[in-house]
Amino acid sequence: MPILVSLFEKTRFEYSYLGNNATQTVTLARALNVVPYYECQLLVRWHKGTLTSGQSLIFGLYNTLPSDDDPQEFTDTGTIFTSVTLNSASTPPALLSARATSPQAYLKHLLTITQGSTGGTALYAEVSACLLLRERT
Repeated sequence: MPILVSLFEKTRFEYSYLGNNATQTVTLARALNVVPYYECQLLVRWHKGTLTSGQSLIFGLYNTLPSDDDPQEFTDTGTIFTSVTLNSASTPPALLSARATSPQAYLKHLLTITQGSTGGTALYAEVSACLLLRERT
């Protein structure tokens, strides 16, 4: 049976202060339990905002496996499981989605923000997101 999990309610992500071609990564969720699920669809609602050429917000999911025995992070950051990118190619209101199958036990949710070549340019988006999970049939 599929379930819809809210990742976060409508939130304003404001990164206009970033310098030329700067990138910042923010952890939105450290470990989402997806053990019983085979298919994951990341759904991102872009409510409003402004992004110009070179600017982007990437909402990415990465396979991770926390350990009760070791506080270190065990995340496969070299390979993205699935992601949704907001950039100047689309405008709000918009619904963007990405689907992938066979996640590992947990998913880490990261937001990677990139400023364009002109630092200090307005870069913000009001966004909400959900994860649609389906079990193996």
